[in-house]
Amino acid sequence: MAGLQVAPLLRSRRRPPRPDLSGGSASGSWCCKLAILAVLAFLALLTTFESTRAFSTMIRRPAESSGALDATIGKIGASIGEHVTSLETTTGKTEASVSEQAMSTEEVQSSSRQETSTSESSSGSGSCRGIESWELWGPATLAGDKNKQASAEACCGSCREMCKTKGLCHCDSWVYCGNEAECKEHFQECWLKKQQDELKPDIRLGAGKVPWTSGMIYATGMGVVALETAHGKIRIQLAPDLAPRTVDYVRSVLALKFCSGCQFYRAEGLGAGWSKDGKRTEAPPGPPYALLQGSLQADGLAFEEIPMEGATVAVRGTVCLIGGGPEFFISVGDHVEWDTAHTVFGHVIPEDMPVVDTLVALPTRKDVWGQTEVQVLESPVQFALKRAVPVS
Repeated sequence: MAGLQVAPLLRSRRRPPRPDLSGGSASGSWCCKLAILAVLAFLALLTTFESTRAFSTMIRRPAESSGALDATIGKIGASIGEHVTSLETTTGKTEASVSEQAMSTEEVQSSSRQETSTSESSSGSGSCRGIESWELWGPATLAGDKNKQASAEACCGSCREMCKTKGLCHCDSWVYCGNEAECKEHFQECWLKKQQDELKPDIRLGAGKVPWTSGMIYATGMGVVALETAHGKIRIQLAPDLAPRTVDYVRSVLALKFCSGCQFYRAEGLGAGWSKDGKRTEAPPGPPYALLQGSLQADGLAFEEIPMEGATVAVRGTVCLIGGGPEFFISVGDHVEWDTAHTVFGHVIPEDMPVVDTLVALPTRKDVWGQTEVQVLESPVQFALKRAVPVS
């Protein structure tokens, strides 16, 4: 049951099609059609809510879900299933007409998403993101008045061009001013900088709104943290260009020196449907779900939900935030079926994946979260978040 739910719920959801109110040859009263479409939209919203709930319980611990609410939703879903067939038959012609019109709208939206994705990936790493109203200081390697760029993405790309050599990065942070009214003479300036400590960047916030957008880029082998466990060390190369806000949170936890709430509590390896290198050989994505799940909740650090920064697909070794955090998982296998549903904020250094495999092989017990069967570690594994030396 759980395995059948996972795949469809992790794909991108389409909005209910909108009716064409401009006129046409469809027979019947428009009032009747709109009433029918309103009912369909309501049913679609209930189904989407159920999908979201099942997706959440698939990956989150039961403390964040309600068993009574799950049962209620199950009854609603069963009732919808009994009536939706006849309703779809009655409105078949109307839906077909609306679907044809909605398809062209969806194609336009899809084209727009592709263009956005292209602009994000033009620098070659799949994304180039920063944080608005955020100003990074530090020694400039290229002054903004000598480096005008058309967009924040282009500014980030110019920084990346100076950060291509492994272990050598002449630019690890960029600052861009893109609002002409607020930036005035600094409009389109792109300042490229080099931080003295890439894991403790110089961030200065003014009393009011800052007109600058800033971001960071870590060269290969730089910006590495380690999750130190009793079973070994797991080094993670952070990716602030993919997930700037998530990486900023990780840096804030790192600055605490101690994280009593940091632990792994769920471990699911590669089952019969997976190859040894983490490729899925069978259609169902689980169980087991091929992941090592834990928490970065630091006691004493106020946590605010982090906006979704999904930009790439989870594959073996990637480290992903779950929802808005602070829970996360390390992917033990490739999860193309999840698309960009999770925020990828780093990847495990390949040499340390055997430690992940060791943790996944520890004794577990079966548990059920919502309607999903999971494998929970019999003894949670605590870890310390530490700085790691650059990887050569």
